[in-house]
Amino acid sequence: MGRAARPGATDADVSEFFGHGWSGGATLGLEGYRLRVTDGETGRHHALSLLLRKAVDAEAALKDAADVAKAKAEAQAAWHAVAGQAADARGAWLAKHAATSAQAGNRPPPPTGRKCSSGPWRPRTG
Repeated sequence: MGRAARPGATDADVSEFFGHGWSGGATLGLEGYRLRVTDGETGRHHALSLLLRKAVDAEAALKDAADVAKAKAEAQAAWHAVAGQAADARGAWLAKHAATSAQAGNRPPPPTGRKCSSGPWRPRTG
């Protein structure tokens, strides 16, 4: 909080913090979160692309393989790796979904006697 928390701080100091400092920090926090999510998704997408290419190549090699059983086992293993990568990504998404749902469930109820059609207190639909 800086100046707003020091002894002798005025209402103007607190107003400055909430008007600029707090919102600036929130903006930086959101930007950092978005970058972490984007980096993670880029890495998962790249790994999945490589595994898909390997599985498709293994399946194509099956047509011309001298040892069909070995080539079939390699193709199956490659597709299982793709499925494993996709399952890991799905698991990570479900964990984030559960965390955000829990956060949404902890939201306080709307103030009594007030009706709002916008903002965090708008009625939920669906």
